[in-house]
Amino acid sequence: MELATVLGIMGVIANTYWPLIRERRFLLLGQMLACIFMGLHFSLLNAYTGAAVMAVAGMQALLAIPLESHPRFKSVYLASLLLTSLV
Repeated sequence: MELATVLGIMGVIANTYWPLIRERRFLLLGQMLACIFMGLHFSLLNAYTGAAVMAVAGMQALLAIPLESHPRFKSVYLASLLLTSLV
């Protein structure tokens, strides 16, 4: 089995399970992990737009983690939403 296929399967599995996680921080880490798997999958398939979308989504999930403990971080997170329109 090719590496791209294995990463795609791992990404689908991660995308299936992260919504079931109850603690917000771990849910967002699961979402970020799924984005990493799918981003690598798309990169290996030379689907760079898909990889870019996964990178932006993963970065937004990562930036959303400290929102509960650091309310001032909200402006950084909101600024990251502007990246969504670039891909």
